Amino acid sequence: STNNPTASDSDVRHALSLAFDAALTGIPENQRRAMSADVKNLYALKKLSSFLFDRFLGAFQPSPSGRTELSMYAALDQLSSLCSILLTMERPPSVRLMEAIFAFSLNDEMQKPGFELEVAVKKEMASAERALDVIREFNANVPMQQLIKLAYEDPNLHTDQLPPGDDWFPVFKSYWRERMDRNFQRFSTERRINQLENDIVSLVGAEAQSDLHSVLEQGTESIPPLRQVRVLRFIEAFFHKTFLQDINRFLKLILLEGEFYKRDNRLEFTDAYNTILQVGDALRALDYRLSSEGELGATYVQAKKELVAIQIRKRKVDSAVHAAENEAEAIITKTSEAMGRMQMILKGILAGEARSRYDSLSNLSRLEGKANKDFQRSLEVCKDKLEKAVFLIEELSRAALTAGDVS
Repeated sequence: STNNPTASDSDVRHALSLAFDAALTGIPENQRRAMSADVKNLYALKKLSSFLFDRFLGAFQPSPSGRTELSMYAALDQLSSLCSILLTMERPPSVRLMEAIFAFSLNDEMQKPGFELEVAVKKEMASAERALDVIREFNANVPMQQLIKLAYEDPNLHTDQLPPGDDWFPVFKSYWRERMDRNFQRFSTERRINQLENDIVSLVGAEAQSDLHSVLEQGTESIPPLRQVRVLRFIEAFFHKTFLQDINRFLKLILLEGEFYKRDNRLEFTDAYNTILQVGDALRALDYRLSSEGELGATYVQAKKELVAIQIRKRKVDSAVHAAENEAEAIITKTSEAMGRMQMILKGILAGEARSRYDSLSNLSRLEGKANKDFQRSLEVCKDKLEKAVFLIEELSRAALTAGDVS
């Protein structure tokens, strides 16, 4: 897209797909074999870590001779399973595989201050090397295959290694395709936001300093992250720079002097107008509640500090984030709905269609006296600005939702 900024999203996706297929096809055979061996060893390590050693060792019982013995027939299935695992591990896992496993297992530790991944992985690697030495020594000194042949009373019995895992490549391909799709979706979302930027600037001006100090996309240790930050900041800018400065005085005149034909229209106009006027207070209230002193921020901090299992803590943190996002979403929905209604009411006032849901004012042609024509033109501009604001809120909300789904 950098080389061809005019390329459509479908063109970019098609080019990505072609490049992805070419990259997979171009993996050298020796690398495929190495990856296949790593997958096989990973499966063997998983089976070894889940082997029921406690049950196996618990089957050893004292005998009349004073020795601790095991009935091979009673443990035959477990012996066969262990033998297959150890045969599979005759070739030790690669250093790269072990480092990847430890880096993955230490993922939660990385968030702790002062944590050094390289040092931690080196320590785990040393421990793993000692464990692999024990396995090698066991394989060299304990004739597992011979013992199983004896137990089955079959000298020709052959114990197989674990299945080779030939289906690893489709799984590998699926994983990376899903990851590519998520990255493309993120790119598409950012691209759409950039395309909207000109509309945003024309409506509210260049981005200014926000007063919402706790409305943060990434969050902090004491403030929950929000995916609707762009939407909230746009609403803040529109309220202060466009609504209060350019629109409010015309709507206020209608509120005070406008003579509606229908009482319901006046009630709806008043409700929409008051809702929009309260946007600034609603945003400030949300900003405080998100801070470390507010309820949402305090709940988030408490969830992060709880000394419980990692998965439980993650659920509690996610719940705190969702609570914050729900409050933000409620403000966005209420604001967009009120602006949409106001735009439709103004459209009805200007159109003057008696049978439509929103009709005109009986004194529309007299408001502002000699400046009535300018007033009606200004009202048309207000209507268009509200319509554009609703459109941008919807587009930014859609982008925020998409970004949240691929994060």
